[in-house]
Amino acid sequence: MSYAKGLAPVAVLGVVAFLLVSCSIRTTADGGPSSQDVAHSLNARGPITYVQGRDYNNVVRPLVEKWNTAHPAEKVTFKEQPGPPEQLHDDLAAMLPATVRASTYKDVLYAAPVSTDAGILYYRKDLVPNPPKTWDEMMGMCSIAKANNMGCYAGQFAKYEGLTANVAEAISSAGGTILGPDGKPTLSSAAANKGLQNLVTAYADGNIPKEAITYQEEQGRTASEDGS
Repeated sequence: MSYAKGLAPVAVLGVVAFLLVSCSIRTTADGGPSSQDVAHSLNARGPITYVQGRDYNNVVRPLVEKWNTAHPAEKVTFKEQPGPPEQLHDDLAAMLPATVRASTYKDVLYAAPVSTDAGILYYRKDLVPNPPKTWDEMMGMCSIAKANNMGCYAGQFAKYEGLTANVAEAISSAGGTILGPDGKPTLSSAAANKGLQNLVTAYADGNIPKEAITYQEEQGRTASEDGS
């Protein structure tokens, strides 16, 4: 998601979490688990490994500590993944098929990611009483940021996954899409081109700060909090 200064956005970081429980299963002659062990595994309890992205705000650790204190026989090990979203994707990609198989019983999937992502635009209520609802409204408010010697709209424009997300948001704000219902690219549409041009124009006229092309999530958040 995008970060702004003056219209200070803060991103919701991508989180992928799985509960992985390992157990020893005996097999029948055909290679499947015995009915006795299936029944036992469905009721068994034990150590839990919890995997998600970077816990920037220290939310997960206190919860894990509280759980472990209350459930000493079912302790959770928190495996924190690296910060960049594409690294998280690469680290978890090889696990996904096994996770799906391990979480499926009789063709029913019983486990799923604990949360999902959404783009959020944060803004300075002391400078902008009402948030902009369109790209043009936001750009029109950039004069307020400039009058206060701060950048206007600072997203994650470094060359990584965050740039892809910011570009997708800009295209969507102009009514464009990246893929059509048939799965074919639609970036050549007039609406998609308008969204891309909006980014180019905002960077050229300074509404997107020049330093924002180096920002990932944390750099954007820090700049927003500093009011620079």
